[in-house]
Amino acid sequence: MNRTAQLEECFNNILRGRVPADARNYALFLEAICAQQDPAACISKIVESSHGSGAVQAAMCHYTNSQFLNGTATTLLLYLFRATDLGDVLDHLLIAIVDPPILLTAFSQAFDQGELNEPAQEAFAVLLLRLMCFTTGNNLKSPSLSYYKALETAMGKFIASKIGFMDILTYIQSREPTYFNAFHVPEYDNSGMTRVGKDGKPVNTEELIFRWARGLDAGRFEAELNVCETQDIWKMPLDARRKVIERWKSEIRNPILEEICARGTTFNECQDQLICKFGEARVAALMGKRIIGCTTTGAAMFAQDIHAVNPDVLLVEEAGEIPESHILTDKQLRPKVNNCKLTVEKGDEFEPNRPLFERLVLEGFPHETLTAQHRMRPEISAFIRKLTYPDLMDAPKTQGHDDIRGIQNNIIFIDHTHPEDNDSRISDKGDEASPVSKQNTYEAEMVVKIVRYLAQQGYGTEKLVVLTPHLGQLSKLQDVLKGDNDPVLNDLDSHNLIRAGLVPSAEKTSKKRIRLATIDNYQGEESDIVIASLTRSNESNDIGFMNSPERLNVLISRAQDGLILIGNSQTFMNASKGKELWGKFFEIVKQGGYMYEGFPIQCQRHPDRTALIRSASEFDTFCPDGGCTEICDHMLNCGIHPCPLKCHQISDHSQMPCQHPYSGTCPVNHALKWKCHQSKPDPCPVCVKEAERAEEKRNRALKPKQKQLDAIVGAQERANVLKQKIKDIDPARTNARKVTARFSSPSKTTNPVPLTPPSNLQSNVPSSKFTSSSSTSPKPQPKIKPSTAQISSNSKQSKFQQPRPSLTSLMNETPKSACQDWLHQKQVNSEKNSTIDSIMELSGLEDVKPASKQLIHQREAARIRQMEAKVAREKALAALKKKQEKEERKYEEAHVQQSLQRMGVCSVGYRWIKQPQGYRCAGGTHFISNDQLMRQQEAGLKKKQDEEERQREEAQVQLMLQQMGMCSAGYHWIKQSQGYRCTGGGHFISNDHLMRQKEAARIREQEAEAAQERALAALKKQEEERRHEEAQVQQKLQQMGVCSAGYAWIKQPQGYQCAGGTHFISNDQLGI
Repeated sequence: MNRTAQLEECFNNILRGRVPADARNYALFLEAICAQQDPAACISKIVESSHGSGAVQAAMCHYTNSQFLNGTATTLLLYLFRATDLGDVLDHLLIAIVDPPILLTAFSQAFDQGELNEPAQEAFAVLLLRLMCFTTGNNLKSPSLSYYKALETAMGKFIASKIGFMDILTYIQSREPTYFNAFHVPEYDNSGMTRVGKDGKPVNTEELIFRWARGLDAGRFEAELNVCETQDIWKMPLDARRKVIERWKSEIRNPILEEICARGTTFNECQDQLICKFGEARVAALMGKRIIGCTTTGAAMFAQDIHAVNPDVLLVEEAGEIPESHILTDKQLRPKVNNCKLTVEKGDEFEPNRPLFERLVLEGFPHETLTAQHRMRPEISAFIRKLTYPDLMDAPKTQGHDDIRGIQNNIIFIDHTHPEDNDSRISDKGDEASPVSKQNTYEAEMVVKIVRYLAQQGYGTEKLVVLTPHLGQLSKLQDVLKGDNDPVLNDLDSHNLIRAGLVPSAEKTSKKRIRLATIDNYQGEESDIVIASLTRSNESNDIGFMNSPERLNVLISRAQDGLILIGNSQTFMNASKGKELWGKFFEIVKQGGYMYEGFPIQCQRHPDRTALIRSASEFDTFCPDGGCTEICDHMLNCGIHPCPLKCHQISDHSQMPCQHPYSGTCPVNHALKWKCHQSKPDPCPVCVKEAERAEEKRNRALKPKQKQLDAIVGAQERANVLKQKIKDIDPARTNARKVTARFSSPSKTTNPVPLTPPSNLQSNVPSSKFTSSSSTSPKPQPKIKPSTAQISSNSKQSKFQQPRPSLTSLMNETPKSACQDWLHQKQVNSEKNSTIDSIMELSGLEDVKPASKQLIHQREAARIRQMEAKVAREKALAALKKKQEKEERKYEEAHVQQSLQRMGVCSVGYRWIKQPQGYRCAGGTHFISNDQLMRQQEAGLKKKQDEEERQREEAQVQLMLQQMGMCSAGYHWIKQSQGYRCTGGGHFISNDHLMRQKEAARIREQEAEAAQERALAALKKQEEERRHEEAQVQQKLQQMGVCSAGYAWIKQPQGYQCAGGTHFISNDQLGI
């Protein structure tokens, strides 16, 4: 399951009440809210759900550290504020978040201490503004709205105010000139030059105060006069500097804060008026009610309204849990206070944890005690009756409870002498005598085994609860229970362990959930079976706060059917404080025969088999599978092997996969192992791995060859590119020559203008060679390398005498000195070099280069477009492949559903739901494993293939019978036991006759295939001989050397002609 689906599932499960919101899923739930696409729809779902607002309230009030406030809380609030058009619906959710004001107080404290980042400050400010204006009424709406906007503007100025060093310099310039002088950066040095930094720009005016705030010295300004005069400021330590900076920032903010306070006071006064108006309507509504219900927090919030109603009777439920200060309560646990020195147990007359209910009873106030209980079986209520409530009576429905399966008694006290341990990580609030909490490893290990044993008897974890008085033992139990279960803590216990850093972040788990709690925090709840670890076991007989009779009363009154206690009876009976209470308790335990030196088990299937387990390891010896040590021996669903387990409570073995081992070999003799409920491994895993290794080895061997091939292909591509470039240059060269010829052609006038030769040739060549008539084209001039003297003299002429050259003369000039130099070397020194000649031919084509470059760019762009098109095609193919795979999975699932329906295992016809090990029907009554389904599908596929094969054979037989023409009417043939009869009834062919016909047809087909193969072989041989003869002729023609150009020879009817078309040799000359 991906993250998005996980968040959506958590969100829906909590809103629908399928999963309770607790410390393990708070973070995931808040993240799931922020992951919803539409904030308005999300808020509506939360408010409409009976579990939504409470879950958000509990999650937001659970964590109060600055990390949570700056992270998750800020993210959630900003997400909620995006839904601006919800009005009262959003206000309802915000009120749930801040009532009680745990989150609001945490935000306020963090803001005062400067621990909120900028987004958190913004979220806190918007939350305050939203809460302050949500009660705006119609009559006071306009002034309230104006006050709200003014307050919002002031708060916005405060949030947007980011005080920098320039703001500080501006502030201290007039108020503290000494500091300002110390931080003044001179713009010019002593020579009058502008000071610049490393980047060449003028120095920053904030450089000195920046260095001072970081605890540095003045740096390059150390020798400046203003720095030298303020050495006391520059010698201040870093802490003192930071305090001064913070003081300045605070003073700069003060005017903004004063404005906010003034605006807030005005707004609050308006809101008070609104609240009074709303209160009038609330009081009027309450006056018309006979019963008003609220929490103590609600009573405090609406105290003025309740006083105005003046109720006649005050009923306080769970009064024993409420401190007297809450309402100005039974023999349950007292309210909790944080300071143990102030408790009733200390006897110092402070007693803030004494409830008002108890105080009234002690003062003789008339009261009544309930006498009938509807929870516990009579054996358990007997303890309450003898210890606390002598008049307690059992209601009729408490009679006839079933005995707990697998144990010898419904009430068990396991007595031991294993010592306790100290847990220094945490302390118990109610136990002032010990600075650390307590834990007992032996009891924790026994509890784990007892929970597992009861699960083997068929008791789900929802029917069990594990209690302990100490947080240290609670943490220990949580750790050891994680192996098989998912311990669930209530909010109070979870909060205490989180404060001690002993509860990790919530993780999604598929394990069975089991309730785990301290005695103090399980008051008012109940469970079918209670397993309690008393923990205390020491030589000093110290039991701490377990001397409280209320705590013992809560401990033994939580169970309905079974109570299992484990502890050291001597430690409790000999305690210096509380031994009378515990002595009376253990006396009742011994009288009822509930005291054991171990855990007394009894096999449910064999009642005469009993055992007393004294250590956790003995569970695996005496009851490994929940019963006794006899073999189960029931037949499993394979119908071959019996159940190999020891005695256990599972009566239906049809769903137990058979684990009987099988072994064998694959076709290459690799050892194979599998279980009875599994199919034989196919293909062989070892063969698959060997094939993968061989493939990898081949790939490694081919890698160098592939690199060589890539290099050859790359070289060939580069050669092709070069050839193409040369081909592209040829047309450009031709065009350039045409342009040159067009400019150099003579003018078509009656008086032709003589062509002006280059100046370096005028002195040596007669002028007649450089003139032409109108009817004669100018002859091309030879390229002659001039001598040095000529160049020198011509240079002078060009400087003093030569006229400005015309366009025609410029086009006829020698292109470059390099061309002239090479022409001179060829004529004078008889140099020869075909490569240089080729290069010289390219000279003078500078005008062609831009066109060539443009052509190259176009080719490169075309290549890039091809690559992009290729990538797009690959993406499209990948998407298409993914879609096809999805459709194939849907088709396979539909095929599986059809197969399951055809099998008819579920008579009701429920849809089948996929499970990790197979498929279960939606009704939950039938299950088919993957192996069974695979075998059924294989059988169905084989049946289908056999049917198709039979139909093919039948079609072939019908075709053969029709071809035989035995039935002139052309009737269809019907299969009978001895052969085939036509539907007309006039013809019959026996199976033997048909078999002989089939064999004869098969022989004829084989003979035809053999003849065809022989003909193909003869043709292949003739073709090879012809190719051989042709190769010999070509070789002979090349050896004769008739065609000097070396062209290939092409066969003609009378002989061979070269590809150039200039040479011919007849067959007679070749001797053919």
